Order: sequence, then structure tokens, then C-alpha cells
Amino acid sequence: MFVVRRIVFPSVFVLFFSMMSFWACGPGSTTDEKATESSATEAIAEAVADASTSETVAETVAETAAEKGCAAGKASCGGACVDTKTDKANCGACGTACKGEQTCTAGKCACKSGQELCGSKCVDSQFDSKNCGECGFACKSGEICSKGKCGSSCAAGETKCGSSCVKTDSSDKHCGKCDNACATGQSCTAGVCACPKGQTACGGKCIDTTKDKDNCGKCGTKCKASEACTAGVCKSTAPTCDPDPGFKAKVVPLIDANCSCHTGGSSGGLSMGSTGASKYKALFNVKSSTGKEYIKPGSVTNSYLIDKIEGKPGITGSRMPLTGPPFLSTANIKTIKDWVCNGAKNN
Repeated sequence: MFVVRRIVFPSVFVLFFSMMSFWACGPGSTTDEKATESSATEAIAEAVADASTSETVAETVAETAAEKGCAAGKASCGGACVDTKTDKANCGACGTACKGEQTCTAGKCACKSGQELCGSKCVDSQFDSKNCGECGFACKSGEICSKGKCGSSCAAGETKCGSSCVKTDSSDKHCGKCDNACATGQSCTAGVCACPKGQTACGGKCIDTTKDKDNCGKCGTKCKASEACTAGVCKSTAPTCDPDPGFKAKVVPLIDANCSCHTGGSSGGLSMGSTGASKYKALFNVKSSTGKEYIKPGSVTNSYLIDKIEGKPGITGSRMPLTGPPFLSTANIKTIKDWVCNGAKNN
């Protein structure tokens, strides 16, 4: 059975309705008509196959950044959130890599203005002695390239650097003087190497110090492993916890009311006992059958008990409590989460 989306592939419908006219001929169809009908059938199958492939690609490209957990303006490419407007390896779309020295600008691969791609290098064919006037046209020994032509001297306003004539006021490799190359990401303007607006030269590279963890706010200022650089300031990425509800006052009553399988005996290898002290001890430094600790102080996502009461994928057995549904309310689950988030103290 075919499912065809006309808005994307109208040509398939044209073939489909053509087939309908053949089928309408019935038993009285001629041999030629039947042959044509067979050809049309094959054509529809090929069109639908092509449509399926194209549609898959289109739908993949159309996945939103939000669905992949990326911030607005970013796309998920190979598990990483990237800006396809500027990323050389994913320029315009995931997997579209720029060649050689090209850079990605506004989602398109291109050399710097006034340059062209010759092999893997971006060159100015007006001054490049190996690509003078066009890619691959090399000047003879002793000649230099000026304004796209091989000759013996440089034109006015140009400087001879090696075997090439250059404009030192705009050459990234000879900025201000011969062999004074600009750092990665910098460009030469009026004979001075400078980073794009909003970036700073740090260690030979242009860095956005508003979000770079190794150069946060200024060059050399590194954020801790648990921090992120936000607006030029290192900030903790640890979750913000609501007030600690208290283990004895709030958590123990929830365990007593819902975990009789573990408090009155042992179930799934977990025996909590009847006292608050035994319950607390049973949850710490004890791994579940999945290898995950029942309680990881300060980490809700790494605590197996939370997975069990929420019924998350990957748990062993059924969701807790086994008497559910109904299961713990959202408010009660939050109480346990807040306790864990605050360090799961025996308070």
C-alpha cells in the first residue's frame, strides 16, 4: 500500500492517475495497453521509492533544535549542537563540510572576499605566483605575480614578499609587513591583525570570551569542570534545589506508607528494615541490579530510587510502589527529589 504526500511529490500523483486510466480499461485492454500499464506500474514504484528517500532526508533536516535539546539557532549534528551558519564541518546543513581554507559564512562555504579556492587553499590569483590570474597558472622562476600577470616587478602600492606581490594593508599572511601572519580567525585590516567583532585574540586564536570555558571574561580565565561560561562569568551548572524537606519528617513517612515490600522484608534485593536509621543505611552505598546506586546524594538523575518511583526506561522489574497504580503523586516524588538534591542528609 502506498502513502504519498502530494505537497512534496506531485509527480507521483500524475503517474497514479495515469495508472487509474489503464486500470479502467478492464479485460478488454490491448496487449500494448497492458505493456504500457506494466511500465506505468514500475514507474510508480520507482517514484514512490525516490519519494520515500527524499522525504526521509527532508524530515531529518526539518527536525527542530528544540526536539534535539539544542538552543535556538543551533542544530544537532552528530550529537553536538552547532551553528550551521558558521560551522565549517556542518555548513548550511549537517555533514556539509567546507573545503580546505574556506570558512562558513551565513551557511555557505566561501573564501575570503577577493580570494578563490585553488585546490585546498584560498588564494588571491591577482598576487599568487603559483596561481597567477587563474588556478594552476604558475609564474616562471624569477617572476612575480602582480594584478594577475607574471612580471619582474610589483605595481605601485604592492610589496614583494618572497615570490609574490602583496598588499600588506590587507594580506592575512603578510599583515603590515612580510611574513607577519595573522592568527587563526583574525583578518588584516589597514595593516593590523584583528579578530571579528565580539572576539578576542587568546593564544593565537580568536575567542568569544563571553562563553569560552578556558577564556571566560578574559584570556586565561578557566571555569571549573562544574561551571559554564555565561556572559563572561563562570557559573555553576549544578541544579538549583528547593528547600530540603527533611528525611525523618517527610521522606520516612512516604517510605512507610508505600514501600511495605521493602520495610517488612526484602524485595528485589532491597531491605530497608523498620527504623529510620535502617532505611537510611539501606539506601546508601548500595547499588541496584543495574549498577546504579539507589541514592546518589546531590544527584537526582543518578539515583536509581528516583528512576523506580517515576517508572523510567531501563529499570529492572516494575515501577514502585508495586501496589500502584496509583503511584506516588507528583508532589510526593518532588519531596524525595528535593531531599536527594540537597545532599540526601539523615536529618
